[in-house]
Amino acid sequence: MCKTISGVKRRAAFLIGEQVCMYGGYSVPNYQCGYIQSKTYLYDGQPTWILVQNPGVDLSRGGDSGAPWFWGNTAYGMHSAGAGNDAIFMATDY
Repeated sequence: MCKTISGVKRRAAFLIGEQVCMYGGYSVPNYQCGYIQSKTYLYDGQPTWILVQNPGVDLSRGGDSGAPWFWGNTAYGMHSAGAGNDAIFMATDY
């Protein structure tokens, strides 16, 4: 999948409940969407991560790290890890 990015959304502007999508290499299907649940998720010792959920959908699989999170043509961040069926990413401006 090739995507033209025309903007970057800063973490401070993310909204809880806002929809975002990821194109991962190993998640099936490769294109997954969910909703921002936390902008201060504690992971790897820092409360600066973004937690994305979508009930009943597995948003992260091993090998998805580095996948882009976006909405439309706006970049949000890069996939870092999973937490059960949820996904964790870091915002582009962090």
